[in-house]
Amino acid sequence: MATYADSPFRKLRVGVVGLGRGQAGVEGFNALPGCEIAAICDPDAARIRRALDSIEESFGPRPAVYTGGEEEWKRLCDDDGVDLVYNASPRELRVPVALYAMNAGRHVATAVPAAFTVEDCWRLVEASERLRRHCMQLENSCYGEMEMLALNLCRLGMLGELVHAEGAYMHGLGPICWCMDVNRGDRLDYLVSLESGQFGPEPLAGSGFPAESPNAGPGVEMGDMNATLVKTKRGRSMLMRHVVDSRRPCCRINTVTGTRGVFSGCPYRVGWEKATGAGLHRFFSDVRAEKVRRMYMHPLWRQIGGLAKKTGGHGGMDFLMLLRLAYCLQNGLPLDLNVYDLATSCSLAELGERSARARSAPMDVPDFTRGAWGATAPIGDISVNLSRIGLV
Repeated sequence: MATYADSPFRKLRVGVVGLGRGQAGVEGFNALPGCEIAAICDPDAARIRRALDSIEESFGPRPAVYTGGEEEWKRLCDDDGVDLVYNASPRELRVPVALYAMNAGRHVATAVPAAFTVEDCWRLVEASERLRRHCMQLENSCYGEMEMLALNLCRLGMLGELVHAEGAYMHGLGPICWCMDVNRGDRLDYLVSLESGQFGPEPLAGSGFPAESPNAGPGVEMGDMNATLVKTKRGRSMLMRHVVDSRRPCCRINTVTGTRGVFSGCPYRVGWEKATGAGLHRFFSDVRAEKVRRMYMHPLWRQIGGLAKKTGGHGGMDFLMLLRLAYCLQNGLPLDLNVYDLATSCSLAELGERSARARSAPMDVPDFTRGAWGATAPIGDISVNLSRIGLV
C-alpha cells in the first residue's frame, strides 16, 4: 500500500464521522477546490448545526446528515455518495469505523491515535491490503514548517548520514520517521520504555471533581512522563517523549542528528560542519539560522505556505495535510502517509506500556510491511500543481 494509488477522483466527496475534532475536517475540505462535504455524522444536534452553518457559509451543497442512533456512522460509511471517510469518532470507535468504512469501499483518514493495540494495527493493515483502500493517520505535524525544513535538509544531505532523532508528544514520531526513511529503506526494530511515577493526574482529579465523581478517585496507572528509545534495523536510534500530565508548554522537540550536523525544531537551532571531520561545536547564529530557514525551506512551504498560514490550523500544517491528501486522491497518487506508517506509530502505545511495566524490557516492533520496507523508496516529491486544483 506504500505505492498503491486508486483511480483519480474528479470530485472528492468526504463523509465526516464525529463533529468534535471532525469540525476541522469540515472546514478544511470546504476550503479546497474539488472537494465536497457529502455527509456528516454526530449524535449531538448542536454540532450538526455548527457543521451545516459552516458549509452554508462557504456556499457548499447541503450534505446528508446521519444522527440520532448509536450506529448512524455505519449508514454514512454505506453511503455511495462518499469517497473518503474522515474518521474523527471517539477513540473506542476509531478502529471499528475504519474497518467498516474500508469494507464498504471507502478510503479512510483517521484522527490520531488511530489504534491502541498491535492486534488492531494488524487488522487495519490487513484490511487495507485486502480491500485496496487507503487507511491514513492524520499526522498533521509531518506537514509543519520546521518539520518539513528538517526533512528537506536531510534529503539534501546537509546533516550527513543520520544517526539519531528525537520527538515528543507522540505526534513528533511521524516527522522523524520521514527523515529516517522508516518503512522506506529502514524500519523500527525494537524499543525500551521507561516512565516516571504518577504525581499529577490523581491530585488534579481529586481537586477538580466532586467526591462522588468517578474521576475523583484513584486509578491512574500511567506515569506523568514517558521516554521510549527505539533502535532501527540500520542502527539508528530514536527517542520519543510523551507527556501524560500535559500542564507544560508544548514542545515537539523535532531533533535530527547526523554525522555532519544537527537540526532542532523546538526551539529552532541548526548547524553543520564546514567540511567532513571539522567538527561542529556550536549551532549557527540566529541570523545564519534564519538564512538557512529561508534558503532551505521545503518546496511545499515555499509554494503555498503563505496561504496555509492564512487558512490556519496549527500554523498551516492542518491545511497542507488535507491539501496533500485531497491532491493525491484527486490525481491518483500514493498517499504520503500510508497504513504501515499508521500501524508502526500506533503499535508503540501497547509496546511501550508492556516495556514500562516490565522494568523497561526490550520489545520487538512488528514489521507491518512484511519485508517490503527494504525495497520501498524514501518519501519523495511532496508538492502540488496549483493549476490542477484551482488555487492559481
